Amino acid sequence: MTVSPDHDEKAREYRPNLVPPILIVGLVGTLAQILLLRELLALFQGNEPSAAAALGCWLLGTAAGSALASWRGRRRSPATAPLVCLLLLLTAALPGGLLLIRGSRLIWQVGIGELLPPFKMLAVAGCAAGLTGALCGALFARAWAEHGPRPARAQPGPPLAIYLAEAVGAAAAGPVFIWVLLPRLDAFQISLGGALVLLGGAAWLLRSMPGPAVALKAGWWLAAVLLVGLGYHHDRLERLSRIWQWGPTVVATADTAHHNLVLLREHSQWSLFGDGAWWFSVPDRQSAELEVLLPLLQHPRPRTLLLIGGCVSGRVEAALEHPGIEQIDCVEPDPGLLELIRSHFPPSGASGHPDRSAVHLHLDDPRRFLTRAPVRYDAILMAVGDPVNAGLNRFYSREFFELVARRLNPGGVFAFLASSGEDMMGGGQGGLLRSFHRTLAAVFARVLVVPGDQAQLLAGDRNTAFLTDPERLARRIDERGLTLQYLTRERFQDLFSPLRMNYLQAVLAADDGQAIGVNADFLPACYRSALLLWAGRWSSSLMDLTRRLLVLPPAMVMAVLVAFGTGLVLWFRLRPNAPAAVHLAVLATGMLQLIVQILTLIGYQVLVGYLYTRLALIISAFMAGLALGTALASAWAARGGAPIRIRRALKAVQLLMVLDPLLLLLLFKGLHGTAAAAPEMLVTLLFSLFAGTAGSLGGAHFALAVLVCQDWTLRRDLLGGRLYALDIAGAMVGALAAPLLVIPVLGLIGGAAALSCVGLVVWLVLLESL
Repeated sequence: MTVSPDHDEKAREYRPNLVPPILIVGLVGTLAQILLLRELLALFQGNEPSAAAALGCWLLGTAAGSALASWRGRRRSPATAPLVCLLLLLTAALPGGLLLIRGSRLIWQVGIGELLPPFKMLAVAGCAAGLTGALCGALFARAWAEHGPRPARAQPGPPLAIYLAEAVGAAAAGPVFIWVLLPRLDAFQISLGGALVLLGGAAWLLRSMPGPAVALKAGWWLAAVLLVGLGYHHDRLERLSRIWQWGPTVVATADTAHHNLVLLREHSQWSLFGDGAWWFSVPDRQSAELEVLLPLLQHPRPRTLLLIGGCVSGRVEAALEHPGIEQIDCVEPDPGLLELIRSHFPPSGASGHPDRSAVHLHLDDPRRFLTRAPVRYDAILMAVGDPVNAGLNRFYSREFFELVARRLNPGGVFAFLASSGEDMMGGGQGGLLRSFHRTLAAVFARVLVVPGDQAQLLAGDRNTAFLTDPERLARRIDERGLTLQYLTRERFQDLFSPLRMNYLQAVLAADDGQAIGVNADFLPACYRSALLLWAGRWSSSLMDLTRRLLVLPPAMVMAVLVAFGTGLVLWFRLRPNAPAAVHLAVLATGMLQLIVQILTLIGYQVLVGYLYTRLALIISAFMAGLALGTALASAWAARGGAPIRIRRALKAVQLLMVLDPLLLLLLFKGLHGTAAAAPEMLVTLLFSLFAGTAGSLGGAHFALAVLVCQDWTLRRDLLGGRLYALDIAGAMVGALAAPLLVIPVLGLIGGAAALSCVGLVVWLVLLESL
């Protein structure tokens, strides 16, 4: 086919408006990130190493896609065809990645409720999240290259418009997901809706392309037909993919604002899984007697009871069997859990006791409820699961135990279960128990640990007298007229045998070099032990490596950081290299910004609770700040900012980023101890303002770095994609470092101080080089 000169000239001058498609990519790409990471966390059971792996794979893919797409320049003009191809591939990747995650148990032959080994975890996250992230990164880089300056008649568009559009789309994704999509659509419908919006972006480009573009239009129609077919059969595919993931016994699933919930039924037993982990089964008489009736037997005359979690798992019915119970308050933060149970459980499963007038349900965060509760209790029983992440660690900190102690009557009992071993415990299990025991002992005068597959920890004040004599416990059962199946005299003799108790005391007193101390809100020792427990499930070598990492003294980490930073500053002073300094600043800023985001969200969870809608608001505030900072820096530079002024502005923004973590530290200190009593929206507003400020600094920093680097390259069209790849690569390092090193070793306060030191080093490097 012969191309006329006029057509070739039109192709050269063709410059489509790429802002709407890239805004769509920012919106749908962030929706895809939220959707796929939620599915991956449900598959990986929601612990911090798996969250780091999932987010790290997404960011690695994004950085790699942007870098590869920026590696070479245009081969021909126009370059819109690659953008359309990438949009069509992303259209397929979103529902395809979702189905791949749900089918991974079949692919890898992993049983229901089992953890995937680290290699398989990375493989699944890389194929699902990594490839989707790579397409988003490549789209950004190609759009920047097409939108930016090039030798042609057409004038170049604003070089940062692509970055600004992507940030605006990402800022809108959180509220859209939480308030529009999640209450109305299931995950598969959301993925199809996102794919449909991407098709709209591809159509925007296709409709104005010069030439016939027959192959691309055929591909678009093929993708549209496939989407229509998937949408028509989406109910069947949703059900089939859940069976792949959970087997034929799955009854219902729910994506609530707090958790991914799955309800299974096998014969007459119902089981609930939350975020991929088993929570409870009904009926489960053995667990109910151990968790509820054993602590009540430790009190001479219990009348008032508070249940934190486990309100729909048969615990209430077990408590109502105990004579003399006059009031039971149940605190459950997730209303979606109650809706799921009420709509599927048989009446006997959730409310089989004839008289429930003493039971009062409270939909509230447990810490907030304890702060405001008007009464005291004879017993407080907690069932929230092990502290596998920093969000759950807040229920095992010294500050939380102090709240519990203030809500107990004299002689009251506080109890919860923890992962253990009845006859033998691994190093991770022992470390977790030691952390619980030492934290409880720092608050309560009396602490008792009952051995078992799940150890029970009981605590009380000086008026509390715990019973360990099997005969006295059996006599108390008879006196109260209880008919128990599992808590018998023989079982008590087994649990409290001298051999078991001596072994347990040896475990609690052991010193294996883990430096386990009292668990605190902002220094999570229990979370550190949970990491060891997770690593020990796979291999002793991985556990040893994790232990060596976690026992690093914070002072040593800070000393190494200061020494490395000093050496880096001296190197750039002796060998100034302005381009390398700016590239280092972009890489470090990506890491710092991501860790600041993580610390902000965890700090908010610690102070307020795990409220997904509020977290989405804080994340959106950060992304909105990113867009605002980019727009302000671009507008300032467009009004005649000289190169020397732009360089000074970059150094000034870098200096402000030194103060940013310190401001977060002050926010933590100022709200700690008062956030639970303060209006929730006020605390949310303060955190959102901080997130917006941090985001605006990040956006301004990237914009100024691009403008500074334009003086050193002839390929300005590729500059944005390459710097974006560096920024995302730094974020990937931050995603791995925050949960695996910064938080468990330095804590939130020490981590914020360390980030300020890193920012100071980068500022000094820029000062020496620019």
